[in-house]
Amino acid sequence: MLARMDFLLENMNLNERMGSVFHGFIMEQIESDYANFLHSSNDNPYSQYLFFDKLRDSYVWRINTLTEEAYEKIILRLKDINLINIKQKQLSIEVKEKIQPEITNTEKLATEIYSKSNVEKIGIKFLTPTSFKSRGKYENYPRLPLFYGSLMRKINKFSPTIKAGDLEVVDFLSEKTWISRYNLMSTTYNVESVKINAFKGYIYLHIKANDEIKRLIFLFAKYGEYSGVGIKTALGMGGIIVE
Repeated sequence: MLARMDFLLENMNLNERMGSVFHGFIMEQIESDYANFLHSSNDNPYSQYLFFDKLRDSYVWRINTLTEEAYEKIILRLKDINLINIKQKQLSIEVKEKIQPEITNTEKLATEIYSKSNVEKIGIKFLTPTSFKSRGKYENYPRLPLFYGSLMRKINKFSPTIKAGDLEVVDFLSEKTWISRYNLMSTTYNVESVKINAFKGYIYLHIKANDEIKRLIFLFAKYGEYSGVGIKTALGMGGIIVE
């Protein structure tokens, strides 16, 4: 089960680097036992982040969940809030509008993708600072093996029916794809006292493979809209949209 809910916020001194303090608000609102479970998990069954939506002229707080349990214990727990108190910043933020939860699942995503015509190029916009951890270091560039590996791991863990493969699949997809265009900028993201090297912007993936592989890559990317990409997606990093 995949779900999403958007909260449109009163414009204040907000920015996309505040996702970590919004994560703190989530932990205060949900059941303590479930919060403890999430703290002990390596891959969390949800992502959340803050971004400015030009079309709606508002900052949006987006929460995505990857399992039915996470949907019930996070989104349903928060869906009626009208005021967000961020203790660390001494802010009280009014919720202007709530977009009620959108619910789907990996199988429906796959069915929609496989019913479409072939996709040779995929545009991916990184809305919030994104980074990967590799060999003990933060990598602030979307190297394809790290990009695909992050998504594959989350699909394999949280999708009850679809398994995305193993490292050989990651290597194969990376060989069949290249970044044909990009507009990226390096940035940082602070989590407590740690400053993480990261990037924002967009890339276009060009795929040279058969139709099945093209659709698999598109499925990876669409799943990433819910799971986030890279590290610390529960803390506001790695938020993407597929264009």
